[in-house]
Amino acid sequence: MPRARSLMSAGTPAAQAQAIVGTVQTATLAGSTAADAVKITATNVLISAGTGGAALPPADPGDRFHIKNESGNTCTLYPSSTAGTVTINTTTSLSIATAKSVVIFFSSPTACHSIPTVAS
Repeated sequence: MPRARSLMSAGTPAAQAQAIVGTVQTATLAGSTAADAVKITATNVLISAGTGGAALPPADPGDRFHIKNESGNTCTLYPSSTAGTVTINTTTSLSIATAKSVVIFFSSPTACHSIPTVAS
């Protein structure tokens, strides 16, 4: 994926370069359901503290999220609670162990899938 600085040096406006590359969110886990879990608002997420879960936003086919859990606790990842019935790997949630990361991609607005990454 191109870096924002490289895109801007080629003439891409800063806001557009950031939209292409994606933003980073540092999140604290919260809640026990999709409705009260911390909301994911960026494409790259570092979960740094807390207990409970995180909820994906509504998404379109091809959307991806990179999530790293460094909270010291297992994170329960929920699909959006506002997009109807959405599944992650055909289930209602996904557990991400501490010190693990995952890539989530959407194949439709109601189905997303996980790709576990190499332990870090």
